[in-house]
Amino acid sequence: MQSEKIELAIYGEIATDWLIDDNKIVWRMGGAGLYSAISAAKQGAKVDFFTVYAPKVDEYSLSVWRGMGIDFSKAKMDEKYLLPNYLVTGYSKYGKKDSIPTNTSRIGIDYEPKLNKKYDALVIFPIDHSFPNKTIKQANKNNIPVILDPKPNEFSIAQAKKIITDYKIKILLINEEELYLLTEQVETERAFRILKEKNVEIIILKQGIKGSIVCDTTKEEKISSYESQVFCTLGSGDVYDGALVANYCKGINVFKSAEIASCVAANFIEQKNIENIISEDKVIKEMEERKKYLHIEKTIYLAGPFFSESEYDWITKVCNVLEASGYKVISPVRDIGPINEGMDKTEKEAIVKQDIEKICCADCVVAVVDVYDPGTFFEIGYAKSKGISVIGLKTNSVKLNNMIEHGCDSIVNSLEELVKEIGDQ
Repeated sequence: MQSEKIELAIYGEIATDWLIDDNKIVWRMGGAGLYSAISAAKQGAKVDFFTVYAPKVDEYSLSVWRGMGIDFSKAKMDEKYLLPNYLVTGYSKYGKKDSIPTNTSRIGIDYEPKLNKKYDALVIFPIDHSFPNKTIKQANKNNIPVILDPKPNEFSIAQAKKIITDYKIKILLINEEELYLLTEQVETERAFRILKEKNVEIIILKQGIKGSIVCDTTKEEKISSYESQVFCTLGSGDVYDGALVANYCKGINVFKSAEIASCVAANFIEQKNIENIISEDKVIKEMEERKKYLHIEKTIYLAGPFFSESEYDWITKVCNVLEASGYKVISPVRDIGPINEGMDKTEKEAIVKQDIEKICCADCVVAVVDVYDPGTFFEIGYAKSKGISVIGLKTNSVKLNNMIEHGCDSIVNSLEELVKEIGDQ
């Protein structure tokens, strides 16, 4: 391990995140670059933060971040710069996160800082969806490892494709959507091979609650996530990045660094204030005390009516919550399709056959029983006859038919209860 303090250059965005949940709105400073910079600094790195900011970022916040070991001397303060603002929903436990910009981004800003020292690594996130090609080129020339984290939009991905072709990338940090967009492959192993044929040495696939997959030149390893009482998942991937790179540059192998980063991210998502990210002197002890999330992938057949707009929206929400919790979901309306009046008898029989086959492939059936639906009731009965457990989801006060109420192995009344019940099985 290195005895001297490591130095990182982190290029990325500062933004304002407005967190909206149950008619409550809270805000905090965020942005991929800032989340990562604070995380790396808390893990003992000295960070030169290459960013663009506006007067809206107050001097008090800057002084707090400087006190953590983040240097803003090479950042660009632009009075005309429109600080990005995001409205964020689905950030809380089991939600499907959605981040919507409230101002128009200027695609491609004029900010490509020079590297005036030998950094242990250059960590790159897009600013206004753009990457600093000249800075990356200089890093390659000076043998400074480049760590790249693109975002899942067409501008960022298009540039990332060119970067991994033109330059050496030490570590590529991506989620499943970004992996698909970069490689156009849904099979992980094949996608990894495509990236390795470019100029990527280490690939880290971040999978949220399912943990991460780390693939270097010697092996591929699954890293578990840690259990957490979630306040907000926004920024967790960026915090993971900062912690991983800081520890890797200390001389810790990439697999152990990923495990530490996973614990740092689990701690972070319990916090409202980003400055409360756990420090390096506490994280090892917390890794010993905090349980790992032992992800066992279950396949869930989601039974329920979807014949009106409100029914369809509710089924979609339930499906999103289950998938965000790490489960594989078979949703007949999405994966098989609805019956319509234009179908002939053979087509309708084929759909029934597919539904039954999918039930038999499931570890359990989740049945939405808020409304009277004979099709859902049939699916409950069929699952029971095959010995497949059934969890009923009932969120209203309407009394259930006795056969349905006692035909289900359990009845839950909220999405949070549902996820817990599945996990307890």
